[in-house]
Formats: sequence, structure tokens, C-alpha cells
Amino acid sequence: MKHHTAHRSRRQERGSILVICMVMAGVGAIGAAAFFSLVQAKSQESLERETAMTRRTRLANSRAVAKDALLRVHLGSPTAPAGGSQTITLPGGWGEAVIASHSTAPLAASTSMRLNKTGTTPSQAFTEDISITLSDGDSTLTYQAQAKSYSPGLGSDLLVVQRPTGTGTGLTQFTGNLLVKGRAVFSNGSYSTSTSTLKADRVMLANHTTPKLSLLSTDGSAIIPENGTLPATTSGLVNSEPTFNGQANLIGNPDSPINDYVDYVQNNGGTSLTANSPYVTTEGLSTIPAGVNDTTLIGIISALVSPLPNTLATTLRPYRPLSSQVLTALIAQSTAADATVLTSILVENTPLPSDVLQQIANGTAPLNATQAMYVFQSNPVGAAVTSTGTAYFDLDSSALNHIAINGGVTSLILQGQEDTTAYTNAAALNPLVIAINETGATALSSISIVGQNNRPLILALRKTGNFAAPTVTFSGTPAFPNWRSLFELEGVAINVSTSGVSAATLVGGIRTDRSINVTAGTLTLSPETSVTALQGIAARDAWLELVSLP
Repeated sequence: MKHHTAHRSRRQERGSILVICMVMAGVGAIGAAAFFSLVQAKSQESLERETAMTRRTRLANSRAVAKDALLRVHLGSPTAPAGGSQTITLPGGWGEAVIASHSTAPLAASTSMRLNKTGTTPSQAFTEDISITLSDGDSTLTYQAQAKSYSPGLGSDLLVVQRPTGTGTGLTQFTGNLLVKGRAVFSNGSYSTSTSTLKADRVMLANHTTPKLSLLSTDGSAIIPENGTLPATTSGLVNSEPTFNGQANLIGNPDSPINDYVDYVQNNGGTSLTANSPYVTTEGLSTIPAGVNDTTLIGIISALVSPLPNTLATTLRPYRPLSSQVLTALIAQSTAADATVLTSILVENTPLPSDVLQQIANGTAPLNATQAMYVFQSNPVGAAVTSTGTAYFDLDSSALNHIAINGGVTSLILQGQEDTTAYTNAAALNPLVIAINETGATALSSISIVGQNNRPLILALRKTGNFAAPTVTFSGTPAFPNWRSLFELEGVAINVSTSGVSAATLVGGIRTDRSINVTAGTLTLSPETSVTALQGIAARDAWLELVSLP
């Protein structure tokens, strides 16, 4: 009985073991199947990831080559690329970009304006939209390249310090009381300033390490540089190459005519002069015809010998206005010893005709520089450039239009408005570009600013070579003049003195690649609030923004 029971127990145990083995086998089979399924899924995931990474890499490559081509070929180009669309294909199928054709060079765009909200660029900009198609190998995505451009000075970048061109330029210094009521932007370079001199309400540096500047705001508060990333910007070609390093050539640059002030003057009804070319423009007559007493008057003048009598002005006074031929005879009879008498007679016959004023400009009339300027200022002269290198411009004159002078200027005189009514009315005058490109041995030594100015003005100065900095002086009335102008300075350091007034404000700002030294008084830079007049004229910086389209 016991033997039978034990035998049955062993059979039960063997059955249980068999069941357990079967269960374990089933579980193992399921586990193995799950394992192999997981391996297969992971393998498939890896393949999909590889495909996705390949597509992302191709798309990133396509985006990179498209952006590079847009920056180097399109953004700073003086013309829109000829032909149709441009296709760029990387070897091995690792990317492809198609840049659609566009009809306008970005730096010349003028029909579309967009607002910008990045904080690092001007708040608005002209925009040329360029469609680009990027391939990831399996599909394509459409982007819009917004090629934007605007004048930094009109965008409240009131002091733009660019990287100097050429070599041996040394340290760029800012000394004296220079106040920037906006943003100061510094490209890479070597700078010297202190919180006791240059003060700016905002500062943007090329990067977080260069240049190392510590500044205060105009009210004396400590400020830190803005941290926004500056986009790659260009103002066109420099030495026939696109540049994004903060250099610019905006005056006399044949490689980039669409962003060049000399070219603008030549193609917009202005006057272009070469070195030491006498020139006068006036609101007066071109000539005064002969009068009935001319023969008698010329006879009297011809009989005189130097020095001319002081009574000559009294003798000629009843016959005013003297004709051009009488005044010409008087000039021919005069010597340097007669300059005072001659000046008196010429001023009494204001307004002088253009043909007589031209004789003063070309040096035929024996007047010194001060006497010549006195005669010009006494007449409705818009511009006068003398053979000795003095350039005089009356910004209140409707006879003054854009002018470019290539070399030969040693002294520049800018006559503004000296009463409130004239100042107010000047805002309605046509915008003006005065460009001086000093390419020869002559050095501009002085810039005299008289009165105040409300006419939209761009003063563009360029010098090549190492010359002493010209002195910029303010004089006249009012005591605190506002001078409305953009100053574009290339290779031109300036020494500024406002000792002739109480203090001066430059409404518009300065773009420079050299030093600014305020040797006496205070110079304040404040923003232009009415930008419309100059925004289509002022030289621009261009940058690129890519926007994905749905």
C-alpha cells in the first residue's frame, strides 16, 4: 500500500515538473520572441534615426550653403544676379539649395519696409524678399530670405565705430566730452576711452570680449553692453570683396556704387568737381548786361593806378548795379594792395552775377581767403569752391544741390541758419549730400560750422594716407546750436571744439573708423526724429534673416 502511494507521488511530481518545464519553455519562447522583436524594433529605430539624421544634415547643409551664397553673392552685390534661379548642389547628395531670381540688389531695395524686433538691428529696414528652396534628400522646404538694409545712423546708432581699413591705423581714441543720446556700436578694433569722456545711453560691442570698454550713460549711470548677437552685416564690397568684419567704403568706391555717396551725387543731379576746380552757384543772375555808362566807367577805372583810391566806391556808387564788364575791368585793374577797396565795391554791388563770382573763386580777383569768403557770404551763393582749396556751402540756399569734390579741399565752411524762422523753414529744403574724397596730397585741415542747421544733410568725408586730423569748430548763433546731419567719416579723425558756442548737438550721428577728440566744450549726439528725408539716400548696412514658410 505504501509502495503504491509512493509510486503515485513520483508520477505527480514528474507531471508537475513537465508542466513547469512547458511553462518555462513557453515563457522563454515568448521572451525570446519579445527580445528579437525588440532587437528588430531597435534596429528599425536606428535606421530611422540614421535616415532622420541624414535628412537633418542635408537640410542643415542646404541651409548653410544657401545662407553663404546669399551673404557673399547677393547681400552686398551692387546689382541683382543676372539670369534665373541659382542651384547649389553639394557632392554626394549632401544638400541642395535653389535661390530664386530677384530683380533688386538688397542694398538698393526701396519699396518694402519691415519692422524689426530683435533689438540688435534698427527698428525698421528696407527689405528684398528672396525665395529659397532647401532639400533634405527626400523632400523640400521653402524659406524666405529677408535681405534687410538700413542706415545705422537713422536707426539710433548714433556713434558707429567701424574697423579701420588699411594698416598702421593705431589706436582709435575718444577723448573730451562726447555724449551719445542713443546707442554706440563698436566693431572689433583697438579703442581707448574712459567713463569721464565718452558717455552713451546704450552700447553694443562686436562680441562679449572685444573691445573691452567701460562706459556710463549720459546721466552718469553705470551701464553694461547689450548682449544681443549682431547679425553678419555688410555695406557692400571693399577692395572688390564682400566684407563682414566691420569695414566700409562708402565714398569713392567704384566696386559698390549703389552704396556710394560720390556715385549718388553724380547720378542724382549733383555736381562733381575734381581737385582745385573753381566753382560757384548762386541764386543771382548769371551776368549783368552792359549799361549806358559803361564806356565812361571803364575809362575811369583804366586810368587808375594802384593803389586804388578809397573814394572809388563813392565815385561808382551812383551807377549801381555795375555791369559784369565794369566789375571785370575793376578786378583786372586791381592788385593785392587794392583788396580792401575792391572788397568794399563788390559787397556794395550785391547780388553779384555768377560770372563775377567765378573770378573770385578762380583767384582772378586779388582777394585773400577771408575777403573772398566775406564776398561769398554777402551774396546768395549756394556753393563756392576756390582754386586755393576753400569750399563754402550755404545750407539755406535753394541754389545748393548735391556736390562731390575729389581732392583739393583744405578748408570747409558750412553756413547754417542763424535765426529761428530760417531754421524752421530749412526742414522743407531738399536733402543734401556733400561728399569730399581726399585722394591726393592735399589735407583737409579745418571744418567751420556756422549757426545751426535743420536741412537734411549728409556730410561724407574720406582721406587716404596719414594726415593730421582736421579741426571742427562751431560758431555763430544760437549759443546751443542743433546741427542736423549724418557725418560719414572714412580715414578722417576729427578734433572738435565747441568753445565758440556754449555747447553743440549733432542731430543724426557719426559713423567713423578713426578717433574723435572733443578738445573744448561738449558735443552731444542725438537721434534724427524725421528719417524720411534721408532714409532713401543714406548709406546702409545690410543683413540677412531666414524665415520658414508654411
